[in-house]
Amino acid sequence: MTDMDTGDQSFNNRDELTRARVAGCFSCLGIFRPADIVLWLHEDSTAACPICGADTVLPHVDSLAALRAIHAGLVSTEETIPAVLDMTPPAGRGPGGA
Repeated sequence: MTDMDTGDQSFNNRDELTRARVAGCFSCLGIFRPADIVLWLHEDSTAACPICGADTVLPHVDSLAALRAIHAGLVSTEETIPAVLDMTPPAGRGPGGA
């Protein structure tokens, strides 16, 4: 999957997610059922991950290895993975942060 494909599939993906049995987030590396998605962004057309809230959800992705590869190519792990793993916002963000 190229960066362009990833961006295309993670944006305006509501229709495709209705046909998917599984989805994955390339920010937090979570894998979940599309039915677990409760927040839709960008004019109600783009899924927000039910785990981390990012708009980086890919339909039909059930492979942690695939998500890791996409994540490594597109996402800065300095902020996303530690924040998700310990469920605290990155430094300077969140309550009391800028």
